[in-house]
Amino acid sequence: MSKWLFFACALILMACDKNKNEWKLEGVIRDGLTGDVMPLVDVKVEVKKMVSGVYNDIVETAIVGVSESNGHYEMVWDRDNISYLRVTAQEDLYFDAIVEISPDDLKPGEFYTQNLNLTPRADVEILIGSSDPAANVKLTFYSTDPYCTCEDDGAWQIAGNQDTTIHCMASGGQWIKYKIDASGSNGVFTHWDSLYCQPFVVTPLTYIY
Repeated sequence: MSKWLFFACALILMACDKNKNEWKLEGVIRDGLTGDVMPLVDVKVEVKKMVSGVYNDIVETAIVGVSESNGHYEMVWDRDNISYLRVTAQEDLYFDAIVEISPDDLKPGEFYTQNLNLTPRADVEILIGSSDPAANVKLTFYSTDPYCTCEDDGAWQIAGNQDTTIHCMASGGQWIKYKIDASGSNGVFTHWDSLYCQPFVVTPLTYIY
């Protein structure tokens, strides 16, 4: 009896030691706009490892996987000494969800929970133009959306008889505030408005002086 008890304890200890040689990460992936769970989303864990007793600055992929039908993902990989970790969820028509996790928060053999929200992407197509040689038209966007690229160049401007088309992106389901300052033969105009960015489609904005 004592012999079998010894072997059972040994097996349990071996399993515990094995678990301590693994990093474990899990969580649920959701649509950041609707809150719906998202299956079959690509998930990647990247780390910086210690090499020859020194932490290097090379980011390498530790493990990849996909979320399950309920949006849950689970990543288990061999434990290394690491100084940096980030997890990324990627899906078409969404902005990547990227979260950095401090290695100090991880415990070998225990799951660390990190839920991820993917932000749906909206594409914006802007046309500003004029047939007035004296015209000057400036379009300025005001947004706190971290994914909005419509304001990257500050303001868009044309002068005279011309037009320009601008392509940019923003978070789907958000409003972007903008201002148009226009002057020319027909007078001076200032126009404030907001543009709703519909997820997964191209939202147009046209202004012709």
